[in-house]
Amino acid sequence: MTTPLLTGFLDKRAAAQLFCVAMRTLDRWRLNGLAAYRGTARGKLLFKPRDIEAFLQREQRPQQDLTRLVDETVDEVLTRLKNKAGGSGTDSTLGRKKSKGNVLMNIQENRTAGHDG
Repeated sequence: MTTPLLTGFLDKRAAAQLFCVAMRTLDRWRLNGLAAYRGTARGKLLFKPRDIEAFLQREQRPQQDLTRLVDETVDEVLTRLKNKAGGSGTDSTLGRKKSKGNVLMNIQENRTAGHDG
């Protein structure tokens, strides 16, 4: 992905602008292993765009399956509620089977009523 334009050195501001991040983000990346070079006797930091690209490739995290995480969390909440209620699996107030939707509606109703339940 490196183009001839991106083969030289950039100061911190230019590197941050090129990669659409804050200059503090570059500082954090440096602490996590991004190579930086001293460009002047006064210590001005310079970055190679290809080093930043390589760093980002190394640090890339796999995407999370949010639907799976939500389902697992709801299942865990349902299990805890079921165990707390004695394991009957039935909503005792209305005599209906508990479902994820019913539990989520009850949680939302409790929150809007001011209960943390």
